[in-house]
Amino acid sequence: MLNILRKLRRQEMKGTKYLKYAIGEIVLVVFGILIALSLNNWNDQRKAVIKEKALLKMVQEENSYNKSFLEEDEGLFSDKPLSIRKLLNVLNQPRSTEIDEKTEEYFFDVLQMGIYTFSTEYLNRYINNSEDDLSELTARMVSLKDNLNSLQKASEFTYNYQLEKTWPFIERAFDMVNGEIMDYNVLRDPVFMNRMVILGDMSSGNLSSYKNTLLEVNQIDSLISVRLN
Repeated sequence: MLNILRKLRRQEMKGTKYLKYAIGEIVLVVFGILIALSLNNWNDQRKAVIKEKALLKMVQEENSYNKSFLEEDEGLFSDKPLSIRKLLNVLNQPRSTEIDEKTEEYFFDVLQMGIYTFSTEYLNRYINNSEDDLSELTARMVSLKDNLNSLQKASEFTYNYQLEKTWPFIERAFDMVNGEIMDYNVLRDPVFMNRMVILGDMSSGNLSSYKNTLLEVNQIDSLISVRLN
């Protein structure tokens, strides 16, 4: 009887030993899997950071191009509304040699036109690939994209309006070769002057949009520089 009890106890201890060994093996396997997953996640995150920084550098270069483009035409945006107001003012005054000279001078500024096409390929790519839509950088980029699109469309609309609505009068009134007034009465046509008022309002709106866009461009540049450092 005692021998039987001893055998049973030895078998029980042996079973307990095997059970502990099996549990230890499971723990080691699970621990190994967790380490492997952590390393894999760390590697994926590292690759994602490298990829993001490479894309951000392209966005920064693209942004610098757009910035130089905007700064180059700052005078066109800021001077045109004032030039139109000055032109309308002299057209309402009695004609004289001095008035003619001022009219020709202001028209030179008014006649300047431009359609703006901005580079947004990498900006759009970053926005579309961003996994953090709530970050300040992504939000600023979306705002910049909207401002660039708005300014581009506004410049196109203003260009077409000036070309279609005011240019026919200007061609009749001015000698384009010599830059001299041929028919002053055309310039005082109420329809022409009204259209110039509308063009002035458009130019003022473009100036406001221009300032907002340039501000966004500078802010994006600063945020990207912080992210890259």
